Amino acid sequence: MPTITQLARLRAQAGLTQREMASLLKTSQPWICRLEANPDAVSVRSLRRYLEALG
Repeated sequence: MPTITQLARLRAQAGLTQREMASLLKTSQPWICRLEANPDAVSVRSLRRYLEALG
């Protein structure tokens, strides 16, 4: 599983804010924040969607 730092770093490297990432995934910015803060607490499907949105 990716770590908190890895998820946030990957998103930042892609040039995306949490708000922009949320828009890509059609979800809310607080959901992105929760996912990045505790990736072990989300489903594999949600984590996959997050990573696929990063390219």
